Amino acid sequence: MTKKTKSALRVTDPGHKDGKRVDVGISSYDITIEKADENGNFKVESTITVSPYLYPVITMLYGAFSLILFAVSFAFSQFDALFTWGGLLLTLQLGHLALSFQSVNRNEIGGILFYGKAVKEVDAGIVFVPLGLLQLVTLPVYPIQVQFPGDPEKIFKGSDEEYFKLSEEERKKVALPIRALSGEPQDGARPTSILETQMTLEVNFYVRWTIEHFWVFLTRIGSIEEANRQLRDSGERVVVQAVSSRTPGTVVKELPQINTQLEEALEAITEDAGVRIDEAAMLAPDLTHGVNQAMRDTVTEKAKAAQRIIGAEAKARETVLAAEADEVRLTREGKGAAAAKEAELKALAKGAKALGLSADQVASLEKTRAFAAGNSTVIVDGGKGASSLTGLGTRIGIGNQIANNRKE
Repeated sequence: MTKKTKSALRVTDPGHKDGKRVDVGISSYDITIEKADENGNFKVESTITVSPYLYPVITMLYGAFSLILFAVSFAFSQFDALFTWGGLLLTLQLGHLALSFQSVNRNEIGGILFYGKAVKEVDAGIVFVPLGLLQLVTLPVYPIQVQFPGDPEKIFKGSDEEYFKLSEEERKKVALPIRALSGEPQDGARPTSILETQMTLEVNFYVRWTIEHFWVFLTRIGSIEEANRQLRDSGERVVVQAVSSRTPGTVVKELPQINTQLEEALEAITEDAGVRIDEAAMLAPDLTHGVNQAMRDTVTEKAKAAQRIIGAEAKARETVLAAEADEVRLTREGKGAAAAKEAELKALAKGAKALGLSADQVASLEKTRAFAAGNSTVIVDGGKGASSLTGLGTRIGIGNQIANNRKE
């Protein structure tokens, strides 16, 4: 889509210069609207004639007519009577004069018309507009922002059938949502998540726009309500087409591109209407309750699965740590027992050496000691030193018994 910028439209308004109104007197002048063709050449499309002279002419005629009526009412008045035709006429005349004074707010610009014909622009303040002869129209000078289909709190959340069951007064307070059927995954790809499946989305967008040319806007569109209606129709067409060609996940990812398309489309339809589009954007689509619930359920199941995995990993780690701790304990106990045994063997070897005993004799002596310590089973080999060692063990046992008796 080729973006149509404001350079494709040129408005020549003698009543304005550099965005400010200038005094052009009471002579009529034309506002010309030119559009550029494909070659960039501007051609006059239309003109709007403004006739400021009508204002002083009509106000003077009104003043003259009011003086005549005042004279007539004074002539028919009887000051000693409670009611006279002259008094009634004077009262109506004064009431009409009072209603002819109107006001323009400080954030507005006013335009006076003579039954649809542009007369003059007026600034904020009190303006004399003869009632019934001239009309005053006011428009805001500030940017106008509107959200479609309406403010979030005013969008009807039920079905269309439920909406039409409401009373007429209730329907005026709410707005039907803009629903669009999303596209399917391209090339028949298998959906990887719920956001890649086709579903109905509720979409909404907003537009911020400003009136640049008072008379052009008033002539081409006429009112803010009509401008908003046209903006909604064109904007809704753009966003629905954008959603229908994309999956929900793609819509969220490509919001900047969609917003660019939306802004360009709205600029194209308002460029010759005296309107400047300041900003236009589609908000993130609102998923239906069922889709939200499904997404929450999916997230919940994933969270539970993750918790189970984390729990299993923690338990496995705990088992590994316990095994490692037990291995360290056994290793340390084994090292301690080995060291003790080594020391004991070294002591036996040292004692045996001092007694002049051989290794076989020491081993037999150990078996005899174990038997004396209460072991139920002691294996004694039949070595040649067994008998002598047995005798030696007996002598050591008797010697230990004699020593104990002496202590007692």
